[in-house]
Amino acid sequence: MEIKVNENIKGDEDSSLNFLGRGLQFMIQTPLFIIVGIVVVVWETVSKLFQAVYSQGSQYSAGLAGAKPAAAPTKVKVPILPIDNYGRMEVDEVIGHLEELSVAELGVVKHFESSHENRGPILEAIEKRLAAVH
Repeated sequence: MEIKVNENIKGDEDSSLNFLGRGLQFMIQTPLFIIVGIVVVVWETVSKLFQAVYSQGSQYSAGLAGAKPAAAPTKVKVPILPIDNYGRMEVDEVIGHLEELSVAELGVVKHFESSHENRGPILEAIEKRLAAVH
C-alpha cells in the first residue's frame, strides 16, 4: 500500500507557490508595460512634432531663398558723447564741462541734447559757447 498524500500536498504547495509567483509577476509587469507604453506614445509624439517643425522650417527657409533681399541696412555712425556719464549729470554739471569741448564736440552734445532731453539751459549754454569760439 502506497501513500500518496505527501505527494498531493507537495503538489498543492507547488501550485500555490506557482500561483503566488504569477501574481507577483502580474503585479510587476503590468505597471511596467503601462509605463513603457506611455514612453513610446510620448516619444512618437515628440518625434512627429520635431519632424513637423523641421519640415516647416525647411519650407520657410526655401521660400526666403527665392525672395528678394531686403534693402541693405544703412550704416549709421553713432557719435560717442565727449562728456562721460552725460546721461546721469545735472544741468549745472553739463554746463561746467562745455568749456573743455571743441566745436565738433559741442555740435555732438547739442544734437544729442536736442533729440533726447532737450533741456533749454544746456542748449543755450552750448549756443553761447559756440558764439564765443567763433
